[in-house]
Amino acid sequence: MSRRRRALAVPKYASEAALCAAFVTAARAAGYAVHPEVSDWDLLLVSPQGFQVGVQAKLRASVEVLDQAITSTAPR
Repeated sequence: MSRRRRALAVPKYASEAALCAAFVTAARAAGYAVHPEVSDWDLLLVSPQGFQVGVQAKLRASVEVLDQAITSTAPR
């Protein structure tokens, strides 16, 4: 197995909670306000200018994750 494929197969974080914690630290350092578990998002980031970014924290990419992200952004 190639080094790239191995890197993709093994998550860098032990859990989604650990991934979110690291992301929250980085987002706050960049000036974003962070709101956990808002609507269908694991995290909602709000920039100082008011722009909002929804984050789905997943350890592995898959078609199911893509579907979740797409349906979370669809107009209701």
